Amino acid sequence: MKVICGFGRLGTIFGCDKYNIKPDLVSIAKGLSSAYMPIGVILASREVSDVIYSQSNKLVKSLSPKLQDGIKAFSASPIIGEIRGTSFLVATEFADNKSPNDPFPPEWGVGAYFVAQCEKLGMLVRVTGENLVMCPPLIITPDEIYELISKYGKALKATEERVKELKDQKKKLLINTCSVVSKLLKEEETEAWGVEPYDIEDANIDCKRLVHRGIVRVANIKFPLPYKAKSFSLVIVSDAVDYLSSKYLNKTLPELARVSSDGLVIFTGDLGLSNGLSFDLILYLRRCAS
Repeated sequence: MKVICGFGRLGTIFGCDKYNIKPDLVSIAKGLSSAYMPIGVILASREVSDVIYSQSNKLVKSLSPKLQDGIKAFSASPIIGEIRGTSFLVATEFADNKSPNDPFPPEWGVGAYFVAQCEKLGMLVRVTGENLVMCPPLIITPDEIYELISKYGKALKATEERVKELKDQKKKLLINTCSVVSKLLKEEETEAWGVEPYDIEDANIDCKRLVHRGIVRVANIKFPLPYKAKSFSLVIVSDAVDYLSSKYLNKTLPELARVSSDGLVIFTGDLGLSNGLSFDLILYLRRCAS
């Protein structure tokens, strides 16, 4: 022990030097920081450190394939964007649509929910945001590796079910008519967003307010929409496509489908989307998408 008699108090760096003792292990602590920081170190002789180094390397090399293969087998999960790692380090990135560029809403707490499920199973893991980090101890056994993988899978299944519940609670609709968006915003189970393809100066005051709040965007549907892929459960388009030439129609339809995860509905002709009948039809389509 070199807590008190080390670091020069005996005229030598360590007491063992004064008495010509060659220990295998030396523990030191307070002298490293004058007790300002909680820190401790164990010094090992070459004979001891060589054994630790060689055996730990053998352990990691023999068990890491089981760990990596076992965890990466869950890569197909719909809530995982990527599983990456090497040796005894594994990271899981939770993401929507299996894309690292589409994170889940922070308020959903997907990563924290996964951690809670692991704790219920008696396994402690660390998560930073939506990234799960795992680095098991070097004393882990093969049976414990398999137990870790099993509990990871159970926690993942529970988290998948939770994400599905959250998605089902609120369907996101993209509609190109301001008046319908205004009505749908009053529906508790619907998150409505809009694209107004016309000049905003010609829009009514309610539509201008939605644009000001960022709920409705002014965009020409002839060109790429300002949304990520599969941003909405359902995309509903009125008679705007009636006025597109075949040249633009061939570009617009795939673009509308790109931002939808469940389907694309197109109305043609004059259906009077602002009336009650059309609004009820929109609600019906929303329930169908659920």
